[in-house]
Parts: sequence; structure tokens; C-alpha cells
Amino acid sequence: SARVRGSLVLSFGIGLGVLGCVLLWAVCGLAAALVSLACLLVYVLLYTPLKPVTTLATLIGGIPGALPPLIGWCAARTQIGFDADMSPLMQAGGWSLFALMFVWQIPHFLAIAWMYKDDYEQGGYRVLNVTDGNGERTTRTILVWSALLVPATVLPALYMSEWLGLVYPVVAIVSSVAFFALAVRLAITRTRAHARAVFFGSIMHLPLLMFAMVAEALLRAALA
Repeated sequence: SARVRGSLVLSFGIGLGVLGCVLLWAVCGLAAALVSLACLLVYVLLYTPLKPVTTLATLIGGIPGALPPLIGWCAARTQIGFDADMSPLMQAGGWSLFALMFVWQIPHFLAIAWMYKDDYEQGGYRVLNVTDGNGERTTRTILVWSALLVPATVLPALYMSEWLGLVYPVVAIVSSVAFFALAVRLAITRTRAHARAVFFGSIMHLPLLMFAMVAEALLRAALA
């Protein structure tokens, strides 16, 4: 509605980005601040302008979408006061959380895009569903990434064995296989209703994983 000047929005956004990264450096360390900066830059400078250009934008957008857990991982392993320790970025535990989030996002987003294909097309966004006439490539992609989600959900248990034992991997495998079954059904039927089921399955799946992960870690810490 042109009530705010573009230059003001740009200045405000840059100011918040700089302030946020400096604040993160001060209270969470340089590693967390740099990952946050990377998240911001990839989203604004790569993902956003590429959305109307290529379907690969979905994969690029998965990067900033998966970085927040890595920010948290880095923050938990540094000292307050402009700590410059970069070692948290070398630890596999944080990257296992990134991998889990990255893989989960693809079937989650494509299920949304399936349901609102017409809206994305009218908005000029080249999501896979818009360029895929009968939905075959979209459902195949959802199926592949849903299969990859099974091992991706187990990765944190492998690299955070001091906090995660048997409970989390069992929850991860059972829930991921159940989610994969929803993707298989969508691949067979290619209906909006079953795309909706994949979407709702995804938004139940991730919180369940996070709850199981945190609950087991807290319990093991309490009993240690």
C-alpha cells in the first residue's frame, strides 16, 4: 500500500540484522553470530530473489531454515563476552541437527506447495509443483526426501550419545517410518487430501522428535 518507503524498510532491516548479530556475539559467541549472519544473508540475498526464477530455491531456502539449531548448538558451547571460539562449528552434533532440519523441510514445504499450487503460480513463484504438470516429479521428490528423513532423524543419537540413548532413536525411527508411509500414499494417489496429510504429519513429526530428544537428555542429566 506504499505507506512505508523502501529505503526505510531496508535501513531498518539492515539495522536489526547488525544489532542482532552483535548481540549474539556478545552473549552467545562469535560462532553463533556468524551462523546467524549466514542464515540472514542466504535468505535475503539468495533464497528470496531466486524464488521466482528456479525450483532450486527450495533447496537453497532449506539452508537458512536449518541453521537455527546450529546457532543454538554454538551458543551453548561458548562463553559470554564476545567469545571468538569457533570450535562448536567443528562438532558433529550441531551439524546432525542441521541435517535433520534440512531434510525435514523439503517434504514439509512441497506438501504446502501442493495444496496451494495455484496461489504460488499466481504469485510468480517457481516451486516444483508449479512446473510439474501431473505431480509425478513432486511426489517422487517428497518420497525420496521422506526416505532420507529416516536416517537423518537418527543422526543426533549417533553424535550426541552422551545425552541420547535408546528412547530417542526408537521414537525417531518409528515416527519417520510412519511419515514415510504418508508420503508413499501421496505418491500413489496424488491428491490434495493426502498432500494435506503429509503436511500435518510433518508438523506433528518434528515437535515429537524435539520433545523426545530434549526429554531424554534432561532425564539423563537429572540421573547423572
